[in-house]
Amino acid sequence: KIDENKKDNKKINKDKYLLSTKDLNTIFNIDKLIDIGVDSLKIEGRMKRPEYVYIVVSLYRKAIDSYINKGIIDINDNDIKEIKKIFNRKFTKGFIFHEDNDKFINSYRPNHMGIEIGKVINYKNKQVTIELTDELNKLDGIRILDSDIGLTINNMYKFGKKIEKANKNDIITIPIKDKILINSTVVKTTDYKQLTSINELIKLGRKIPINISIAIRKNKPLKLVISDNKNKVEVYSNSIIEEAINRATTKEEVIKQISKLGNTIYKLDSISIEMDNNLFIPVKVLNELRREAIELLNNKRLYKIPVIKKEYSIELPDYEVVNKRSILISNINDYEECDEVYVDNIELYKQLPNTTLKLDRVIEHLDNYDNRLLVGELGSIYKYKNIVTDFSLNVTNSYTVALLHSLGVDKITLSYELNDKQIKELIDNYHKRYKKHPNLELIISGYEEVMISKYKLPNNSYLIDRFNNKYRIIIKNNLMHIYNYKKRNMNGNYYKMGINWLRINKD
Repeated sequence: KIDENKKDNKKINKDKYLLSTKDLNTIFNIDKLIDIGVDSLKIEGRMKRPEYVYIVVSLYRKAIDSYINKGIIDINDNDIKEIKKIFNRKFTKGFIFHEDNDKFINSYRPNHMGIEIGKVINYKNKQVTIELTDELNKLDGIRILDSDIGLTINNMYKFGKKIEKANKNDIITIPIKDKILINSTVVKTTDYKQLTSINELIKLGRKIPINISIAIRKNKPLKLVISDNKNKVEVYSNSIIEEAINRATTKEEVIKQISKLGNTIYKLDSISIEMDNNLFIPVKVLNELRREAIELLNNKRLYKIPVIKKEYSIELPDYEVVNKRSILISNINDYEECDEVYVDNIELYKQLPNTTLKLDRVIEHLDNYDNRLLVGELGSIYKYKNIVTDFSLNVTNSYTVALLHSLGVDKITLSYELNDKQIKELIDNYHKRYKKHPNLELIISGYEEVMISKYKLPNNSYLIDRFNNKYRIIIKNNLMHIYNYKKRNMNGNYYKMGINWLRINKD
């Protein structure tokens, strides 16, 4: 719900999912990311089924490789359809590629939208008749939207005959107890064939190709070399290879034993063997040597963080213990004399002397400022000199305080998340570790900012949750700020703990 009328608290019912974004899909802009020098791409797979992760990662791999190798993004409509079938809430290119505000949110439904496969043309005697625009198979999952009914296809009929597969333009009937509205849109939410196919690929697993070479000479140890094209291991048998007394071991038998990679992460790419005639090699020797080589290769492939023991010192200022007050304002009516006044409105800032300008914590361009600033993101720390850091840097420990002071930050605002005990521990630990006093600020009053977004709902409106709590929405500098329904009210003896500054936010 959204409340756009503050005076009479009139509730205006809107779609239920006002902050549910469409799925970010940058696959057709992957060339732009590569061209500007992006080295790593992150794909969100939390709370998604393994099949989703598999198909999305595979298609992005295909897009990246095709652009690097051929200069084109070789992704077609069928590829996108596969993603849509596995999961989608419709797609957005995101604000990274300047998406329009009204194309960013899917307020209709926060879960899987599926793909449209037909329309309901009749419902009678607990039988729904659907005209298909795409194929449908037994064990597929569908949802009939206007009636909001979901089911798995266990039985479907064409001309009264039970079938397991229906094609585009077929007219089918499905038994269903719920009443269904005619002209309802039907979407497929689970494609059984797709899931089965992907699961087979997942079971195969990803194998690392290896190359093997074997050298077997009379009266010498057996030599085995394995390479994954980046790492190479070389092992020798403990005993020398002798001439056969009865039956000689064949090359084929050696290759068979050495190639038994079983449930390892490897698959054989190539194998070569040089072997003298009429030699006998015990199977036990071949197996032990293979296992030894694989274990050595595993160890070489392991990512190891080097242990660096380095003495370092950090230069930190030692601040006086003071009891000072600060205030953050957006409106001239909220102005009052304090030791420091922060202003987040550039026009108001120009009118008020001896104040500190607050910059947004979401910034596209770092402008040139010589004056004192309250900043909320890391880029400003390296850009500007006379700065105070805001709550959004989420400072919760003495190490972070020391780092920020060493980078030239004059005053550090602590995280909203700290309680009184944690605040005291942070300051005590700073004193013990660095033998100096930090310059810390704590916000003790005001509505906490819980979200900031380029996506915008109406200004000066409210989000209302199911408990009727109201979250205020304010648009500042073309960004939407959402504030907690409950006002922050801290009343500890913070000066005594070692806090230098107590701040009130008038937002």
